[in-house]
Amino acid sequence: MKRTLTLIVLACVSVTMMVSLTLLSGTASGLGILDFTPTVFVHLPLIAKQPTPTPTPTPTPPPQCKLYVKNSTGGRLCYQVKNSGIGEKCYSSSGTHYYGAFPPGTYSWKATARCGSISDSRYYSSGSWTHEFQCVGNTSLESNPSLLQMRD
Repeated sequence: MKRTLTLIVLACVSVTMMVSLTLLSGTASGLGILDFTPTVFVHLPLIAKQPTPTPTPTPTPPPQCKLYVKNSTGGRLCYQVKNSGIGEKCYSSSGTHYYGAFPPGTYSWKATARCGSISDSRYYSSGSWTHEFQCVGNTSLESNPSLLQMRD
């Protein structure tokens, strides 16, 4: 004689599973419910292990050239490294000022002050650079104008 026992398992996360057990004729001690085909509901907690999160690697920033400008002109100094993405910055006070950071490479630069302007190009490697600008010469005589000089 063939008996079928149907178990419906309800998990805590609203997952329903149906399990059918088929018993062929024979003796099954302790299972007096085999005289009929019942439906039994069993509530079982569903335990899921949370996956261990994989740490996201922090990208290594590319090397940068950090450029400072020292204004020793006695007045306003405007400075620009072309194609660095920073643009022109002007410094009214004397002292060392942070111009900005940009990728290493060859760039053209230009500086303008009360005593003239100067421009050039150079290769900037990664690390810190300081350009110092000063006016040299006699600024009071028209025949001998002063000049803007750069030192680094």
